[in-house]
Amino acid sequence: MEEYKNRETALEILELEDKRFVLQLKAEYSPQVQRLAIRPLLSKGPLKTLSYIAYRQPVLQPQVVDVRGHHAYGHLRQLESMGLISRERVGRTRLLRTTG
Repeated sequence: MEEYKNRETALEILELEDKRFVLQLKAEYSPQVQRLAIRPLLSKGPLKTLSYIAYRQPVLQPQVVDVRGHHAYGHLRQLESMGLISRERVGRTRLLRTTG
């Protein structure tokens, strides 16, 4: 543990009172990390839409729009551009599923 303590790194290992250990960010680096972590990758609306697709997949686009409202069209474009969902044309509609 002493060897790790002497390294030039942003992380530190602390021993807790109950003899367990924790790896955490050194306090001096917190302001820089907080600036990076302020904004989530997805706002609440697209995240709910993604969750619905993940739970119901494969699901037709009109079903998602019925449940999530007309804003779902924008959510779907955003999720597809981020590579989180795929939209496969099926007749006049699209079949949605998560990627990966």
